[in-house]
Amino acid sequence: MLSGSFPAPTGQAAIVLGFLLGTWMLVDGLTFCITGAYLPLAATLPRGPVPAMAWLTTAFGALWMFVPNLFLFQNRVTSWKAMLVLIVASSWYLGVATPILLTQLVLLLLPATRRGLR
Repeated sequence: MLSGSFPAPTGQAAIVLGFLLGTWMLVDGLTFCITGAYLPLAATLPRGPVPAMAWLTTAFGALWMFVPNLFLFQNRVTSWKAMLVLIVASSWYLGVATPILLTQLVLLLLPATRRGLR
């Protein structure tokens, strides 16, 4: 097993949260692009019917599928930094994502995660 090449468990937890967030953003954005309405969720802040925001949400969802994969399989400082940048860049997506983003940020900044980088 290649267990030495994967991130620390705290980094892996941040990656799982990223996949969950990315899946939600992809589904939410594509739902608006297809139906013209976002998914109804009480914890999501109201968003206007702006197609550009739906495409932005979809694009960020795709990035959340790609960047954590880089971190998972490369476990390098550059992919770790890319995750941090993506967390900051995704902070506009308020509501359900806010606690997830904050949790990811804490997990990535823990010394155990940084020690495990190659």
